[in-house]
Formats: sequence, C-alpha cells, structure tokens
Amino acid sequence: MRICDLTNFYHPKSGGVKTYLHQKMAYLARFRTDEHLVIVPGSVNAEEKHGRSTVCRIRAPELPGSGSYRLIFNTGRVNALIRKFRPEIVELGCPYFLPWALAARRGYGFYLAAFYHSDFPRALARSASRLAGKIPGALLEKSAAAYVRAMYRQTDLTLAPSPETAARLGSLGVPGVRVIPLGVDLDHFHPRHRRLRLRLRLGLSSGQVLLLYVGRFTREKGLSVLRQAFESLTVRYPGRYHLLLIGEGPLGDELRNWAAGRGDATVGGYLQGKQLAEVYASADLFVTAGWAETFGLTVLEAQASGLPVVAVTSGAARQTVASGAGALVESNDPLGFAAAVARLAGRDLPTLGCLARRHVEENYGWEKTFRQLFDLYEKLPANRLPALPEAPAGSGATGRRTARA
Repeated sequence: MRICDLTNFYHPKSGGVKTYLHQKMAYLARFRTDEHLVIVPGSVNAEEKHGRSTVCRIRAPELPGSGSYRLIFNTGRVNALIRKFRPEIVELGCPYFLPWALAARRGYGFYLAAFYHSDFPRALARSASRLAGKIPGALLEKSAAAYVRAMYRQTDLTLAPSPETAARLGSLGVPGVRVIPLGVDLDHFHPRHRRLRLRLRLGLSSGQVLLLYVGRFTREKGLSVLRQAFESLTVRYPGRYHLLLIGEGPLGDELRNWAAGRGDATVGGYLQGKQLAEVYASADLFVTAGWAETFGLTVLEAQASGLPVVAVTSGAARQTVASGAGALVESNDPLGFAAAVARLAGRDLPTLGCLARRHVEENYGWEKTFRQLFDLYEKLPANRLPALPEAPAGSGATGRRTARA
C-alpha cells in the first residue's frame, strides 16, 4: 500500500501526534513493505528519509500563542505531493485538512481515514468561556461540533484512541467510529532508568515525594488545577512534596514565575529520548489534570516507567490508569486532586509502580496498535472509489510505484 499521513499537529517539540507518527514509521520499517509519505508543517520546505517513510515539511507560518505550532495554508503544495506519490490511503491527524481532503479524495481516488487525536470543540469552548464568557464559549462549541459532524461522517474510516472519545464522536453524530488505542515504548520507558542524580540536583531528601508533570504548558492541560492542588498539599504537608514540571508552551513564563517564588517547584524545558526516560523513572508519582485529553500518552509513559498516576476522569484515563495503582478525580477539583495525591503518597509507591508497569505491559504496545490499524486499512472497500490512471514512474521517494503489500 501507499499511505500518506497529513497533520498540522507536529513540530520539533510537540507530543502525542508526533510520537504516533514516529512509532508508525518505526513499525513500517520493521514489519511492512508499504510506501509511506508524511506531510507536516515546517519553517522551510524540506524532505528527509526515515526507513520506508519520507517526511515532507511544507513551509508554514507559526500560529501566534500556539507554542511553535504551524498551520499549512499551501494546499497547492500538498496537492502536488499527493499527485506525485499517489497514495491509496490518506490519514489525517488533525481536523483542519478535512474540507480539502474530502474534495481531493474525489480527484485523486484515495481512501480517507481521520484520527481524532484532539477534542478541539471542548478545548475551544473552555478557552472562549475563559476569555469572553460562557455564552460565546457555548456558541463556539456548538459551531465546532457542527463542523465535526459535517466533516468526520464523510470519511471512509474514522478512528479514536479510546471508547470515551468514540462515544463523544457518536454523540456529535459521527457513526461507525473505530477505536485504536495508542501504545507506549516499553523498553524506552522503564523503571531501570531511575537515577539518583536528578533528586540530588533538585535537593530532595530521601523522604520527599517527587511529583512529576510532563506535557504542553497550555490551559487545557489543567495546570491551574495542578498548581492549586500543589499549593494545598504544601500548606497541609510542608516540606513533603516537590513538583517538577517538564515541557514547553504558552504558559511557560507564567509557570516559571510561579515556581521562582517557591523552593518546592521546578520548571524544566522540553525533553526527549534518554533524558525524558530518566526523569520519568526518577520521580515518585505522576500528576496530570488535563481535561481535554483524548488519550494521554504521558500517562502510559509514566506507568511504563513505574509511576502511579493521579489524573482526572475526562478522556481515556479510566482505561489507561491502572486499577488499584492510581487515582482519578473529577476535573476542576483542586482539593480533591490534592487529597488523591496525599492518599497515594501514603501507600507503598514502589509496589504501586510495579502494578502500573504490569498494566501497560499487558494492555499497551505500539505493535498491537499498528496491527489493528493496518487490519482496518486492508478492510477498506476495494472498489468504492475510482482509481486514477497509471502514471509514469517518478524519481525520488514521492515518485516511486510499488505493488500492494
């Protein structure tokens, strides 16, 4: 097969969608013979090869206040890449290309899959309510929901990372959503990467509990709730907790200013690779209050690293947080969140961490994710859309022709 992934949710320091795409490229290189084109925004037009995959960056402007995210406006360049590569399947990783894709599908004859990685109607509504009030927020959410209903119900395959997200799409009028849970690299994120030097660098004593958050510094990640919960904990249990926040985003300066006035909170920048794995494994408890998560890969990464988790009930946390080795709290409840942290911290954290690790070992892994995905790809109707006439073989990765895998 020739498969194209297309998204705006990608930049050098982005999170879940980028991880999904990179793991997909690794799976293709190891297990498949398909041709794979990835189209993402960038500061310049560029092309690079990764195994069986070609990543094409299209020059795109940064979105103000988005934390380095870019939005592709040059659909002519996208059309040219699609025309040359001739994909059989195009998978969209963000909602903004759907109008283009629905029109392009008729012209190019590909099957259209859309992965609902972000519940953007709720995120837009929360942001609008905070800035302009509840009525504008409700109107914006209604408009975004209408867009979701109009666009996603026309795809050949709509994917969601959790049953909750699939149910949410169903409630918006999108039928037949298929659930493909995401995974975690169980070798990369592992308790064996625990290092004493991180705790020494933070000046922690052996009795202190290191709380860790990893993710984007944005409103929908519930960072105001997390801060209020931590402040409540430090009043009740002075000196017992230290909060480490790892990431980047629009709220970075605000968080750094807040932490600068305290001796028990640290804000670090974006990490990846070995450094990130060591930070996870060296903490005691993972905390996240994000209320717009469709899945939450960081929850899996933390548990694979041997950490119990405190999260909120929205999104996929009901499935991803290990039963008996974590806690779920209603969103926007700082005191309830603080109480859940205190309860878990009073238990045997290493034992809870082992239970959390076992949970992800038994239920999550990227190979399982992509086996399910490619099975769905191969079950798409073979004769639903007209095929394009044969084109002469081109040069370069985006011009090759191959037999179906």
